[in-house]
Amino acid sequence: GTSFPVEYTSTPIYEENCLVGAVVTFSDITERKKAEEALTESEAKFRVLFESSQDALMTLAPPSWKFTSGNPATVKMFATKDEADFMSYEPWKLSPDRQPDGKPSPQKAKEMIETAMLNGSHFFEWRHKRANGEEFPATVLLTKIGLGNQAILQATVRDITEQKRLGEEVHRRLRELEVFYKASVSREERI
Repeated sequence: GTSFPVEYTSTPIYEENCLVGAVVTFSDITERKKAEEALTESEAKFRVLFESSQDALMTLAPPSWKFTSGNPATVKMFATKDEADFMSYEPWKLSPDRQPDGKPSPQKAKEMIETAMLNGSHFFEWRHKRANGEEFPATVLLTKIGLGNQAILQATVRDITEQKRLGEEVHRRLRELEVFYKASVSREERI
């Protein structure tokens, strides 16, 4: 009394141009259905993780190293119209002409990509540019992943504008305290 999924084929049998029967073959496809359901569930789970991440997640593929996907956080971070607009860019097109060390962004981006492909991952700071031209500091984690029989890169980008601002504020206050301390010590020495 147990039901299970089947796949069947039917071949008609004719006698003197008259259908007299059929040969029907049934195959139990329970395992295939389970595998399909597991794959669908896995795809849904990873789609939710990708789509709901607050980190900008994107993929890049050789040989052009153009973006091949970007989640909603990516579209927001880079101020593009949508994922398709974002994917029209190469990484160095969403960067100023030069990085803070003076290297041209296209050259340095290719070096970072090569390092990640060679070592499996690479974490670094980068100066990015939104589609509207606004620049911002970010951390980038490039991770080499296999997709089918091709190695691609997944990038995780975090805007660190606020962390940089807070760091500068801490350094400014430390300098003020140092000046205050030196002035206090100098006054005590005079007394």
